[in-house]
Amino acid sequence: MHCRQYAIFLSLFSLLPGAAAFSGTLSEKELAEQLATFGEGFVVERIEPPTIENPHDWINRKAGTYVYRFVEGSDDGAETHVEEHIPDADNPETAWQRRISDTLLETYTSTDEMDVLIVEEVDHEHGYRIVIEPGVHLPAGIEPGATWEIDANLAVYDTEDGSFAHDGKLDALHSYEGAFRVRTPAGVFDTVLIREDFKMKIGPLKAEDDRLLFFARGVGLVAEVEGIRASALLVVHIKEHSAKVLVEYPDGIEPGAPAAQ
Repeated sequence: MHCRQYAIFLSLFSLLPGAAAFSGTLSEKELAEQLATFGEGFVVERIEPPTIENPHDWINRKAGTYVYRFVEGSDDGAETHVEEHIPDADNPETAWQRRISDTLLETYTSTDEMDVLIVEEVDHEHGYRIVIEPGVHLPAGIEPGATWEIDANLAVYDTEDGSFAHDGKLDALHSYEGAFRVRTPAGVFDTVLIREDFKMKIGPLKAEDDRLLFFARGVGLVAEVEGIRASALLVVHIKEHSAKVLVEYPDGIEPGAPAAQ
């Protein structure tokens, strides 16, 4: 396989909802080890975890720019990470995009049942578009401790000519780990903690990834810790670890308030 193909495959890690071994919810020891990545003072306290009636309130957010600071690792060595939230012009209440550092574009939608799905990702750096079917990211009505599985098909297309390039599979396990009041450079937020574990195969590439995602109502993602393990035909071996926290978000957001419906 060509080096460019390896770069394309490895770029998919940041695209897909997911994370590693399917072990269910974290033990207190495992959780403490992961949270220590953010440093002392990140967790203010545990709080009563709510039922996530409408994931749209937590993942969708106000249009504008969101800036994150890496507290450990990054794919490109950068200290900051910029995201732009872009509501769909025709369906702003149910569809939106997340542009990451001008190279990656994720497309989300919410169903009539209020489930939130990530359905497509475009990697502008390497010229590939990935369609995820189905793409449930967060179902409505989940209770603390709930787990849910995703078995998705992946289709990869060349963005230059639209031709089909590869197919693949994504097997993921998600869990609702609880709720925390956390402190970031952007402020203190009441968050729900979602764990995502996935196993992915595209062509000769096999990958596992685990993520802990902290979402605040109306603000979206405020912190994330991620680990990656990968191999391709026993030739390429990748192991990465990174964590980031929110530094800035658009004016006019009141943390804790629902996103516009």
